[in-house]
Amino acid sequence: MKTLIFIISFLLLVILTLGSVPFVPYIFYKKIIDEGYQSRFIAIKIEKKELLKGKEKKFRKIEEKKLEYNKSKWEKFHLKNFIVPFPIFHPIYNLIPVVVKEKKVNQPGAKFVNNKGVFFGQFSLGEVIPLNRPFKKQELYRLPIFKNYLLKISDKKIAKDIFSEDINPFRGKAFSLNTINKILEGNMYKYVYNLFMLEIRKEIIGNKFEDFYYNKNSKIGVVVLPKKEDSRIRRVKVFTFNRGQFHTVYINYDEKTNEGKNLKLRIVDALRYKPTNEKMAKVIYKKFKDLTFRDQISSKGTVYLFSAWSHLLKNKGFVREMIQFLERSKRNNLVLQELYRYSFKEFGTTFSRREEFLKETQMLKLKRKMEKEESEFIKREKERKVILPEEKFVNKEEKIQNYLEEAKNEGSDLDEEDESLIVE
Repeated sequence: MKTLIFIISFLLLVILTLGSVPFVPYIFYKKIIDEGYQSRFIAIKIEKKELLKGKEKKFRKIEEKKLEYNKSKWEKFHLKNFIVPFPIFHPIYNLIPVVVKEKKVNQPGAKFVNNKGVFFGQFSLGEVIPLNRPFKKQELYRLPIFKNYLLKISDKKIAKDIFSEDINPFRGKAFSLNTINKILEGNMYKYVYNLFMLEIRKEIIGNKFEDFYYNKNSKIGVVVLPKKEDSRIRRVKVFTFNRGQFHTVYINYDEKTNEGKNLKLRIVDALRYKPTNEKMAKVIYKKFKDLTFRDQISSKGTVYLFSAWSHLLKNKGFVREMIQFLERSKRNNLVLQELYRYSFKEFGTTFSRREEFLKETQMLKLKRKMEKEESEFIKREKERKVILPEEKFVNKEEKIQNYLEEAKNEGSDLDEEDESLIVE
């Protein structure tokens, strides 16, 4: 009898032990997430639990309807490294080109205001962030059994999962069938990948955020940044992925107005990555030249010029032409104010043909004045008629003798200079 009880107990122990094996990876993963863990293979502690909860979002039906409204008043343009929407003859939105310094690099952007100058929003191009796989950070990821698995996962999948995946361990009623099934769905490879991806998420998103998600419609990541207290302006950071790098755009918008919220919606919907190319500046500028004069000096001309300029931000001549062309219409004053400010800061002059707006450094002012005076002098000299005195000589010998006399009077001694004249 005792032998039978021992055998039954032993078998139960074996069954329980074997039955618990599938739960070990989950238990270990849950401990790392909840409490942190430190060993030779992995040392990790999650200080901001919000980093665990990625999610996917798509536009709601009401947002899709808003995108259809006044759709013809928006056109997509190539602005440096992105395709972005610009308003064309829009009844509400006016675009003002701006240049923002991000990480000591000038980046093009735009403000959106109404006809009275009321601010609705702004976007500017941000920094480029490489996707680095953190194999060197943890010994666990370098174990051949896991490294081979992690190397098979594409950058594209990781880039999406950073924003979309919820990597919280499943939490449900203990011993419930649903809880057991959910736990059994996981495996040690999945849990190691989650930790691996969490390391990347911390590098890409950081700790200063309120929320983040993956937009299924536009296939981009969105990070909602902290808002200043009592501020109407909400700031989000948008991530597009291309060839191992995230390219970012910052969007500021007035979250208290429909115009501000709709603007943010419009940009997120249209935003796509497209690398810059200096040749594009010529292509877009040609399209601008093909517009009618009326369109050239309108808001339509402004966005064409701005799009072309974004590919040649350091080109002083392009800025000069853009300012002086836009000055042909008084409706462009809001746009010109921003361009004057940027041009004077970057090049020391506003390039304005309007005397009241011409502002430049003393050095450039002096240089321009000297160039103007030199140009006027050359013009006067070209226009001046030179009248030579009429000379009459009986023959060639008399003419030569006259030249010799003049040379002698001017102080030249032809004999000393060994000069000789041959008379035919």
